[in-house]
Amino acid sequence: MNRLKRVPAALSEHAGSGERGLIVTAEPEADGDCHVGLINDQLKLGLEFIYSAKAFPRMAHWQHYGPRGSFASALEPFYGSLLGRARDQHPLVDATLAPDESRHYRLRLRVLRNPAELRELAAHDGPIQPVR
Repeated sequence: MNRLKRVPAALSEHAGSGERGLIVTAEPEADGDCHVGLINDQLKLGLEFIYSAKAFPRMAHWQHYGPRGSFASALEPFYGSLLGRARDQHPLVDATLAPDESRHYRLRLRVLRNPAELRELAAHDGPIQPVR
């Protein structure tokens, strides 16, 4: 599963609208925040999301690696389900907001440019575990 963290060569099955995605649970730090991101080793550039695991207990990673360099990747921390009950067994699959109910979230986005920041983000990396 950890191979899904590396950008591969173009995938023929991603021609047109082909894609793949995975849903993971990031491990929070002692303060309750998760640190998730992308690092481009060639450009020495990173993007880090910092968010509360309580507010966003799940992370979706959508990937499209099409021919002729049409590559895209998206990270989406979320609460609830993106797939619906038929395809998702997570306890929050039925989470909804009642009429007039609201929630407030905090998400910090950092662009990382120096080696120390990139190492700090990489130190948060862990293995991807299959959903059971």
